[in-house]
Amino acid sequence: MILDTVALVRLLEGTLDAGTVADLEAAETLAVGAVSFFEINQKVRIGKLGLPAFGPDRIAAIAARGIAVLSADGTVMARAAAMTWHHNGRDHRDPFDRIVAATALERGLPVVTSDAAFADLAAAGLVLRPI
Repeated sequence: MILDTVALVRLLEGTLDAGTVADLEAAETLAVGAVSFFEINQKVRIGKLGLPAFGPDRIAAIAARGIAVLSADGTVMARAAAMTWHHNGRDHRDPFDRIVAATALERGLPVVTSDAAFADLAAAGLVLRPI
């Protein structure tokens, strides 16, 4: 499973329900896209998120919890840019969501998310684990 940014934040804040946490702990693969650190740091920088920014120590702490950090290579980035993704009748242009979704599709991982927009990619093969 790959955590989207909101799922990562909720995991770190301890606000995920016990069933979700148990599912995450039992997952064969649990990962987060490196792009989520960029998204979090951007939101911290502009005052939209009250978490500490992610630097090398916090990223290492994530890895120490058994959460793999996945990079977005050229194939992922090209897929993110090219995918047709409409939500509520409009193009879903959030670059962070696009990169998380493309990473999940390229790696064959389900996405752990509370964002309803990801469900629009089910036809493209994206599997969701809603929270």
